[in-house]
Amino acid sequence: MTDVHSRIARNTIVLYIRMAVNLLIGLYTSRLALNILGDVPYGVYGTIMAVVIYIFFIPASLGLTSDRFLAYSIGKKNRHELKRIFSNILSVYILTGLAATAATFTIGTRFAAEKIVMPANMAENSFVFLLSGFLFFVFQIAAMPFTSLITANERLDVFAFINIVENTMKLILLLILSRTACIADILSTDTQSGMLAAYMCLLAICTFISMIASAVFSVRNFDECTLRPRIDKNIILPIIKFYMTDFYNIAATNTMSKGMDILKNRFFGPVANTASTISSQINVCINSLASNMLVTLRPPLIKSYASNQKEEMNFLILFGSELASLLMILLLVPVYFEADFLIKLWLGRVPLYVTLFLRIMILSALADNIYAPLWQAIIATGNIKRQSLLDGTLAFLALAMTWLGYKYYGLPVEICYVLILIKSCICGCNILIMAKKNLPGFSTGIFVYKCIFKPLVYATAVSFPAVIIHALPIFRQEQTAWLKFIATFVCTTAVWLIIITRYSFNEKIRKNLLIKTKNKAAEIYRKILTSSKRT
Repeated sequence: MTDVHSRIARNTIVLYIRMAVNLLIGLYTSRLALNILGDVPYGVYGTIMAVVIYIFFIPASLGLTSDRFLAYSIGKKNRHELKRIFSNILSVYILTGLAATAATFTIGTRFAAEKIVMPANMAENSFVFLLSGFLFFVFQIAAMPFTSLITANERLDVFAFINIVENTMKLILLLILSRTACIADILSTDTQSGMLAAYMCLLAICTFISMIASAVFSVRNFDECTLRPRIDKNIILPIIKFYMTDFYNIAATNTMSKGMDILKNRFFGPVANTASTISSQINVCINSLASNMLVTLRPPLIKSYASNQKEEMNFLILFGSELASLLMILLLVPVYFEADFLIKLWLGRVPLYVTLFLRIMILSALADNIYAPLWQAIIATGNIKRQSLLDGTLAFLALAMTWLGYKYYGLPVEICYVLILIKSCICGCNILIMAKKNLPGFSTGIFVYKCIFKPLVYATAVSFPAVIIHALPIFRQEQTAWLKFIATFVCTTAVWLIIITRYSFNEKIRKNLLIKTKNKAAEIYRKILTSSKRT
């Protein structure tokens, strides 16, 4: 394997460690927050955050644009241009952030007070909730230029460390909040409102510390990082033009996502928002397996295109798509079949709608991740207008159909996620057509075989033992729930390992992966043995 491939593997492992730690912290934090706040306040929290996210969608969605231009400039090895690009990106973030701030304290406050369904005892504190959510996203947006720079330079160990520390702080502060009510009492005379306001304020504090850490590291380690924003017409116009090419898609997707949250709130109440928030958190944890790899894959993909290494880029597309699918299947199958058990183990109960939402989300995530590396390569070319138009139009259409279905046809709440799944499949097919036209040397037939057909076969093979286990009468009893879960996890993992070592990728890559894994295991064993002898 080349240095690039080794770096991808190393960064992926680092992000997996981050994922594992954050998974444990995040699941416990969510359970603790749900138990402290309650179903209805937690649903109000999800809705308030959805409103703020929608208002801040322009600066929040600049990450892909900044990643593309920074990585492209690094690939061209032009450090002077890279410094100018970062300064201009910083200016774009500041300008869009100020516009979002103005929208928050005009449109946002009125919407939160008049349109969001919440108990009467919490409605009087809607401004406090909105302000807390606003601060959370301001600090998150402020950190994004520095995070993009860290990612573009492939310092993902630092990115992972900062993220783990931030989530650990959230857990510690939430534990403190659960032990004392003094913070909540200061913010509100009502217990539920005070606890929710305190929780959102603590989130903002943790994000602020994370922002400072990212900025300090970037300033000290990257010469191109400067805190002096500038506006250079020759630099900022291509950045804005690229962003505006995808603006329609960004606006439509955010409108669809947050609009569906508001529609669920209006027609089914805060309980549906609670279910949506919980299922989304689990889905993010599962999806992070593949997305972690895609984070490590994005800079090399863009750099290979910038340096005109087309063969390397096509190899990374096929390798990344197949690996993303395999990583998703590893957790997708057992979680899909054991959703009720895992949710009850996590929360102590299974809230309404959560299992159903989660299963549909998992299927959508699998469809998205198959095409994700291919989409990253198309982003590197800059020819994204066609996909933006299709994706955005389908997003608006899905939102309109959801509203019609809820209001006039009495369709069930999960119809919104079914429409998102259909949208993902249609957009994936369009990405495949665009790749054929825009990527030199790209083979549609090879991609379909290696990255679509083979993963579907793998998923079927991994699902087969789970179907048999769930069909056995002995595992239908509640007393055998643990045994059923262990059997499902062990059997599906065993089939997955056979696929990885015998059938996935090509023989050369499999051998290299096995050799490197054995060497790394042997190195760790020697270190442990040496340490024990010294002791």
